[in-house]
Formats: sequence, C-alpha cells, structure tokens
Amino acid sequence: MFNVLLVGVITNHSLLFSLQASFRTKKLREITSALKESPGIASLRELAISPYGLVSDQLRRKIWPRLLGLDVTESSMMIGTHRIL
Repeated sequence: MFNVLLVGVITNHSLLFSLQASFRTKKLREITSALKESPGIASLRELAISPYGLVSDQLRRKIWPRLLGLDVTESSMMIGTHRIL
C-alpha cells in the first residue's frame, strides 16, 4: 500500500511540476507581449500580482522601472555609485 501511495505522490508531483512549467511558459509569453505594448502598464501590473509574479529576476529588472514610471533610456541605471541595472 505504501508503494502505491508513493507512486501516486510522485505521479501527482510530476503532473504538478508539468502544469507549473506550462503555466510559467504561458505567463512568460504574456509578459513578453505586454512589454511590446506601448505602454502596457495595466497588463504588466496585472501580471505582476498574479501567481508566479513576474517570473524571473531578469524580467523584474526590465518591468519594475516601467511600473514605477522611470525613463530608462540608458543601458544601465546608477544610484549613487551603485549600478542597479
């Protein structure tokens, strides 16, 4: 019986992982699409507060300046002597 339960847990975990990966891939496409919109702020806000947030640190670094209304025309931003992007 324990073996059956263990197999069920592993199978459910694999299915859950597969669903999470699929959801994250879909969300990544939605974020990429919202980044192409001008300005796309409403879409980005909704995506930011939905499950898995903005998916990765790399995307967060691109999106947060937009959400804050910062003009990010340079390739990097500095605060004092610290590079933030």
